[in-house]
Amino acid sequence: MNKVELAARVAQRSGQPLDKTTHVVALLFRVIAETLGRGEEVRVAGFGAFRRRALPARYVRNPRTGELQPVAARFVPTFVASDRLRRAVFPKDRIGGLRPEQSVSGWTMQVTEDAARSTVEHPGPAGEHLSRRVGAHLYLPECVVIGELFVSEPSLAEFLQVSGTCLYVHNAVAFPYLEGSPPTRTKEVAVRKDDVLFVVARGELTTEPPSVTVTEVQAMCGVFAVRGKSSLPWAALVRELSQEEQRFIPLWQVTVHGPSRASFSEPSILLGLRRLTLLGT
Repeated sequence: MNKVELAARVAQRSGQPLDKTTHVVALLFRVIAETLGRGEEVRVAGFGAFRRRALPARYVRNPRTGELQPVAARFVPTFVASDRLRRAVFPKDRIGGLRPEQSVSGWTMQVTEDAARSTVEHPGPAGEHLSRRVGAHLYLPECVVIGELFVSEPSLAEFLQVSGTCLYVHNAVAFPYLEGSPPTRTKEVAVRKDDVLFVVARGELTTEPPSVTVTEVQAMCGVFAVRGKSSLPWAALVRELSQEEQRFIPLWQVTVHGPSRASFSEPSILLGLRRLTLLGT
């Protein structure tokens, strides 16, 4: 449904003339954009909240050349859906009937039949098509999901900052941390971004911090103890941690200790802050 179709639907239900309804709908979106431009939040009870998020300046790797490129600080619009809107999109009575193989150690992969048959092109956050395929390991509280993400931003880190509340992992395999639990394969997995502890995606980050000054980080991330180096000073890490929404920061020279299947070292990871406890430097 585009804006013209939306206005026509509202006019039909309200009984108002189409030209006046189209004008009101256009004004609604204009007021939202102007409010976000001033740094204010637009909260609609029962629907959700439109917010402006600040993305700090950072370095990203050009996927074509492999070179590091500076990205200036900027603001991006975000939308957080309310619980009522989420229930309307996917009511609880439609969750039942999942096959037994779709349940992994208490964590259920919500995969609909339509999603399993769909193509791999999904609309991006700005209406663009997701154009780049990135192999990634998404570590969750109960299992690790290995598969492909379709990314529209220059880097996976940027994409995670501006993507919605749900990440779609294609051609996925879920490995429970509990020994003896079999892996589960599926065409597509829907993962709540807030539940992601950290992401491993080789080639998406540099192997060394971009700055000389680094902060030694120790943290508990779900069942994992994580140690690594951040280019952010301690005060900036605490500020990032205090944000309401899920954020991801790069961590270099990382050592992860966790369940038997998930203890390893990586040159770099993207660390989620939603379920993170900083232990100090």
